[in-house]
Amino acid sequence: MNNTKLAIQKAVEGGWNYWSMGGGAENSPIWEKAFLDPLFWVALGKTEGWNEYDPEDENHDCDRLGCSSVEHTVEDRYKLEQHRLIDAIQQGRSIDEFFGEILKK
Repeated sequence: MNNTKLAIQKAVEGGWNYWSMGGGAENSPIWEKAFLDPLFWVALGKTEGWNEYDPEDENHDCDRLGCSSVEHTVEDRYKLEQHRLIDAIQQGRSIDEFFGEILKK
């Protein structure tokens, strides 16, 4: 399974409603819609434990988010990761490569 499919699967496990986005339809570019959906990122964050503060986590960036360890929430982290995906695309990296870097295996 590639990293993009794994990210979608984990978001579904976290409560994201794949079917409401047209999931399952043949030739449906689900990822084009999914990565713009804030609920996708929140659900992915739930399965990845983004609401659990870990000072050793290199993806945790409170300086950029303006949060403290106590205030750190799934919403803070999902916004950061969604923006990091956009940055990765602008840098010429693939979506699959990006998810390979952020997902727990």
